[in-house]
Amino acid sequence: MADTPIGEVLLTDVRLSFAEIYKAGKPQKNDAGEMVPGKFRANGLISKTSKSGKANMEKLKKAADEVKAKKWGDKIPKLKADRVCVRDGDQEDWEGYAGHWYISANNPEKPVLITKFKDDNGKWIPAKEGVLYSGCYVNLLVRLWAQDHPDYGKRLNASLEAVQFVRKGEAFGGGGPIDAEDKFASIEADEGFNMGDDDEDEDDDVSDVI
Repeated sequence: MADTPIGEVLLTDVRLSFAEIYKAGKPQKNDAGEMVPGKFRANGLISKTSKSGKANMEKLKKAADEVKAKKWGDKIPKLKADRVCVRDGDQEDWEGYAGHWYISANNPEKPVLITKFKDDNGKWIPAKEGVLYSGCYVNLLVRLWAQDHPDYGKRLNASLEAVQFVRKGEAFGGGGPIDAEDKFASIEADEGFNMGDDDEDEDDDVSDVI
């Protein structure tokens, strides 16, 4: 098995939020005010109290320490909270964020999207559009990297590499994907139907965690 690349973290059983993973988001302005192409992006909610949530945060802290040390050596800057990809959900007023940390990740390239099942060849089965949605629980593969740009400053970023469906969750904002098993069970039974900035300023305690 190949060594894990520096900064790469597999977060388990996190809740997906603000997911734009099947299609890239709209073009946005960068720090210089320039319009840049939209990216694939998502947030992952990490429970502050669950065993898996605490384990996820430990993995993130270890990865963050590694990439910051590789970038800055023993002169690691104190990053402001809005320049770190892991943030405190209790500071947001978004649905479902209370009691959680969250990681914000993006990628100009489409991430790998898979189910929790494998095909006959042992390959993960791709997750068709609608399988993954904001509110479901997923395994999230991210890669942390440290930025030190002369114009855009210092940051700790996360690249969104892969998303794997784990289990259903209540969709944010109501609605959600249709459960085909529930909807079509009666048809099959009844009818016989068959399918053929200033980066070094101190801020919140987020940087004490990541």
